Amino acid sequence: MTGTAYEDSFVVNSRAASKKVYSDMATSGDFEEADQSIETAGQINQEVIERKLIRKGNVSVQVNSLEEGAAAIEDWVRKYKGYISYSYQYSNNYQYTIRIPSEAFEQAMDAFSNIGKVQKRSITAEDVTDRYYDLKTRLETKKLLRDKYNEYLKKAANVTELMEIERNLNDVISEIESMEGSLKLLTNQIDYSTITVNISVSQPVYSPSYSIKKIDFKRVGYNIINFLIQLFSVVIYIIVYGIPVLALLFLFYWLCFGKIGLLRKLFKRLSKKSTKDKE
Repeated sequence: MTGTAYEDSFVVNSRAASKKVYSDMATSGDFEEADQSIETAGQINQEVIERKLIRKGNVSVQVNSLEEGAAAIEDWVRKYKGYISYSYQYSNNYQYTIRIPSEAFEQAMDAFSNIGKVQKRSITAEDVTDRYYDLKTRLETKKLLRDKYNEYLKKAANVTELMEIERNLNDVISEIESMEGSLKLLTNQIDYSTITVNISVSQPVYSPSYSIKKIDFKRVGYNIINFLIQLFSVVIYIIVYGIPVLALLFLFYWLCFGKIGLLRKLFKRLSKKSTKDKE
């Protein structure tokens, strides 16, 4: 038999084996059982009382000291049996991402007023009830199909049928693992709420009364004394250097225009000479 003829024969036999498996499952009522599982899950979705919610909170708190605020946050986390998944420290504020059990979410959010002054607070809730139960139902159906494939794997009549069942079984197992991962992640988000917390140091509000209370009288007295010393230095400078200058100016005026009046006499003689020349 040639390679092409063998491959065509394998494809035909695989399809026949697959049809036989599904035919046997339909005859044995396995598909009916799977359909009943889906219908039952649908009824659960309609009658469910407890909704599946993913809740998140965001809080900004103002504290007097970052160290005291950080210690209070750690005590708060321990009190509500949560854990810190992320933290970052800035120069004047700390930021946290905290996971808290959902049943304690509301109490934990209300307790921030005991840590400091709540400046901002927000809460969001995403309803994932339909997604949760739909994923759970499809997972149960895939597990049922996996079990049936395992049973038929033991009853395979030939190698072709065995390989076809194993291929389908591997596909189902891969889908189950993917669904279980998605369901685990979704369940974790439902069971543990996420709260983002930002704590910062409160800044004092300055007012006239506050400023008066904070006056440093020692510094004021020092500034006054320093001013008087500088003023006295200026006076001494004027006395030491100013009087001699004034004396020299007075002497110059006395010699030139005063009682001696050298310049005055010189100008007078020049004036008389000029008058004689004109005559």
